[in-house]
Amino acid sequence: MEREWTLVLFTLLNQASVGLFAVGLLAGVNEDKARKNVLFVVGGLAVLSLLVSLGHLGSPWGAYRAIANVGSSWLSREILFASAYTGLWVIIAYLELKAGGGGAAKALRWIMLAAGILAVFSMASIYTHTVRPAWQTAYTYVSFFATSLVLGCLLYMALAPAPSWTVWAALAGVGVQLLALPPYLVSLMSGEPAAQASAQLLARSAVTLGLGVAAVMAAVGLALLGRFASRGQAGDQAGATASMLYLALAVGLLGEGILRYLFYSTGVNIMVGHF
Repeated sequence: MEREWTLVLFTLLNQASVGLFAVGLLAGVNEDKARKNVLFVVGGLAVLSLLVSLGHLGSPWGAYRAIANVGSSWLSREILFASAYTGLWVIIAYLELKAGGGGAAKALRWIMLAAGILAVFSMASIYTHTVRPAWQTAYTYVSFFATSLVLGCLLYMALAPAPSWTVWAALAGVGVQLLALPPYLVSLMSGEPAAQASAQLLARSAVTLGLGVAAVMAAVGLALLGRFASRGQAGDQAGATASMLYLALAVGLLGEGILRYLFYSTGVNIMVGHF
């Protein structure tokens, strides 16, 4: 699983970055320090995800050659869009620090968001075009985008004054994941042998799966309590509320990490019958 762990980290870091950036853009935070904090974390996650991604390339120094197949390869598209997303962040960060943002930075933010969404879509498409039936379903797209939404909301609540809709958006992300899980499992159990083998692996990992789901649900619950407890608080009480939001983020990362680990560890190859 060493190779898969790099994929777990890469996908989670990238999706968390895109989710946080999307939430920050839609929330439209005006407080200068909070906006810069969000932008800094967005970039840090994006850069770190690219560095981690080098761990699952056969030859990291030849990574640039993968873009040459952008017309036919989802992997090339993922690299292209993830690199464009990070490159645009560098430009926007420079404009924010040197010129205070402005119209150019605002326009580039929407282009950067589009690049981030396309990066997540390309990432999911890589797996839906493999020979592992457990990855070939719409659940892959649901899982990746829901993770972006949940982690993005949790991160934003921990970093900046968050509007109330961020809590409900995180709750919606968890709900989508949970509602999509039963039909996904049923489709695996009624599918071809490799799909059934994935279902059996998930059944053996039922406790781990339950822990992942419980952690994600608990994270949103903590965020909900922390968000509404923050109203009218100051001083030590505000600090305690902030700690609750940080705890929500940590628990959410743990839960999504467990679920992503299971995604990789239970994908059975249709050709060779093992994962």
